[in-house]
Amino acid sequence: MIKLMILPKQTDSNGECIVYVEISTYEKGKRKRTRKNSGIKVLPKNWSFSKSKILSGDKLSEEKNRDIRAKFDYYNKTPLASTANQASPKSLEEFIEDYIQYRKSIGTKRSSYKEFITIKNRLIRFQKSKGVILTFEDVDILFSDELKIWHSKEGFDPNTIQKSFTTLKIIFNHYYERKEEYKINLSDTFRNKDFGKVKTHSSPPLPLTPQEFGKLIEFEKYKKVYGFSDPNNILQKVNDAFLFGCATGLRFSDLFRVNENNIKGGIIYIEPVKTETTKTENLCKIPLNEYSSFILEKYDNDTSNLKMSSQHYNRQLKKLFEYLKFNTKIKVKHYKGINEPEEKEYFKWQLLSSHNARDTFITFAIKVGIDIPSIMDMTGHSSYEVMKKYIKLDDIHLIKSMNKFEHANISEVLEPEFMKEEKERKIKSKEVKEQVDKMMKPNPKS
Repeated sequence: MIKLMILPKQTDSNGECIVYVEISTYEKGKRKRTRKNSGIKVLPKNWSFSKSKILSGDKLSEEKNRDIRAKFDYYNKTPLASTANQASPKSLEEFIEDYIQYRKSIGTKRSSYKEFITIKNRLIRFQKSKGVILTFEDVDILFSDELKIWHSKEGFDPNTIQKSFTTLKIIFNHYYERKEEYKINLSDTFRNKDFGKVKTHSSPPLPLTPQEFGKLIEFEKYKKVYGFSDPNNILQKVNDAFLFGCATGLRFSDLFRVNENNIKGGIIYIEPVKTETTKTENLCKIPLNEYSSFILEKYDNDTSNLKMSSQHYNRQLKKLFEYLKFNTKIKVKHYKGINEPEEKEYFKWQLLSSHNARDTFITFAIKVGIDIPSIMDMTGHSSYEVMKKYIKLDDIHLIKSMNKFEHANISEVLEPEFMKEEKERKIKSKEVKEQVDKMMKPNPKS
C-alpha cells in the first residue's frame, strides 16, 4: 500500500506537519512502513484525511498538491512500491463496512447493526487523530491502549468506551474465525482480558415519585397552573408516551409498537427488539391497567401515532419535566473518560430520560405488592439480578414492609409443613396424656 499522509501531532514551530509518502510492505504477515519526506508542509486543519490532499484553506494548495502528487508518482514507480501494491491489504474500516453489509444481507434490523456503524465512525475519527489507516495487523494491546485513551480524551463515558470495545470484539471474532478464507493476519490478542478493559459503573435508578407521576396524569391542569404553552401539542404527546412507558415498563424501542394486533384479552403481547437475537423466549406479557388503557384509547389503540425519534423525545422530555417543576436536587457522580468521577448536583429534570419510565414501572410494581416473577414476565427480564438495577425503594416503603411483617399472623402466613406436623404431634401427645391421667386417677368408689 502506498499513500500520502501526515502525522498531525508532529508539528514544527509554525504548527505545520510534513506530508509523507508512506509505503507499507508485508513479509510473513508483518507490516513494515517506510515514510518518504515529500518536502511539503501543511497545517493539520488544511489536510484532507479522506482525500489525502491539501485543502483550499492553504493559499498554496494547488502548487503543493502538484508537488506531492509528483513525489507520490515517483515513489509509486520504485520496486519498493511495486512490492507494496502487490500486497496491500484492505483497511480495518473497509472490513467493518463489509461486516455491516453482511449483517444487512442476513436480515439484521438497523436497531441491531447501527452499533457497528457507530464504531466504524469512531474508528475513522481515531485514525484521523493518528494520521494513519489501520489494518488487522495493527490490532494489538497498544492499539487497545491508544483507542481507550482517545475515547477518554473525547470525553466518552466509561460504559460507552466498554461498549465500543465489545462491539469491536464481535467484528474481530467474526473475521478471526474466517481469517484463513480472508487471508488476513489477525491475532487473538483481542481476546486478552486486558484488551479494552475499562472500569465501568452502574447508573442508579431514577423513578418518578407518585406526586410527579400524578402531574403527568393531570397534564392539562398543571399546564395551566405553571402557565406554559404547548404549540402543536408536542409536549402533550411526549407526556402521554412517557406515561404509557411508566404504565407498561416498555423500553423506548418498543414503546411505539403496540397496536390491536398484539393486544389480546386485556394483555399486551410483545417481543422486545433489544433481545430478539439473544433470547429464545422473548415474549413480554403486560396486562392493561387504567393508565395504559387510557393512552391506548386516546390514540386509537396504536402507539405508532405517538412515534418520534429518540433524540427529539429525550430533548422534549427534559423541557416537559422542567416545566412541570421536577426540581428535586440530586447529587450524582459525573463520569468523563477513564478518570475518577466528579460529584455534581443537578435538578431531577436534567437527569431524567426515556429509560426512567421503566425504572418507574418496576419500582411502583414492587411497592404495590406485585410479585417478582410476574414483574419479570411483564418486563422480559430473565434474572432478578438484572431487574433490580431498575428498582429504587425509599425508606418509607421499607418501614411499611416491616410493619406488614410485624402485624401479620406469621404462623398462618409462613407456617411451614414441619411446624404443622409438630403442632399436630403436640395435640395428639396432649390427648394421650389426658387419657393416661384419667386412667391413673383413683376411683373414689373402689
